Amino acid sequence: MSDDANDGNEQSEHVVGTVGEHLKSEREKASMSLEDVAGKTRITIRHLEALEASQHTKLPGKTYILGFAKAYARALGLDDAEIAAQLREELAQSEELTNHNYVETFEPASARRIPSKALAWTIAIIAAIALAAYLIWRTAQMDLSGPEEVVTEEVSDTEAGSETEQNEDNAQEVITTGKVIMTATDEVWLQISDADGKTIYENVMQDGDSYEIPADANNPVILTGRPDVLKFTVGGKAIKPLGDGKSTIKDVGVSAQALIDFNAAPNSSE
Repeated sequence: MSDDANDGNEQSEHVVGTVGEHLKSEREKASMSLEDVAGKTRITIRHLEALEASQHTKLPGKTYILGFAKAYARALGLDDAEIAAQLREELAQSEELTNHNYVETFEPASARRIPSKALAWTIAIIAAIALAAYLIWRTAQMDLSGPEEVVTEEVSDTEAGSETEQNEDNAQEVITTGKVIMTATDEVWLQISDADGKTIYENVMQDGDSYEIPADANNPVILTGRPDVLKFTVGGKAIKPLGDGKSTIKDVGVSAQALIDFNAAPNSSE
């Protein structure tokens, strides 16, 4: 009799609801708190709570769930292999239930809700007719607007040409009337005089020195032995060198118009 009683007791230990409930029951029998189990197993309290409540979705994964349960069982002196086996069974049943619910949720709709073939064909034909009508209308509109668009483009090209010419004229006017700046790139002596022979500027310029020729100067001309180290700009536009530096230049005009004319003229070697 005693052996039968013992077998009954052992069997009852393994049939206490879910594994989580069983572990919780055994913990409470041992007068242990979750903090005590956490200290022994190194498992966080929130994971222990989820395990006891069988909230498996709050745990990292199946491998971790089984590992946590085995560690919990060892902390209580229970058979960790048996606990793991029971938990595998429980998880398998849970997966089957989940899959069953998923299939039921996405079962095919009632046939009465599916449109009949005749209705589907009717909708398709109406859509095709509407599309054809739109394409015919669109083609007609393009044919009507074609010549007008060509004329518009031709007018635009003509206007663009006129605008370009106007811009070029404006640019030429700005350059002709712009500031004349002279900059030295090396040491150089020079003299600038006006049409009456009056000296406007005379100096030994150093590299980087600049001088602006007065806009109201009367036909200014330059005298220098090193024209190759002098850079001129008119309205910001660069002018080619006034000489190669092999000989002195004299009475070469340096007004805005004179420099523009000089820049447009072909080189003497050409």
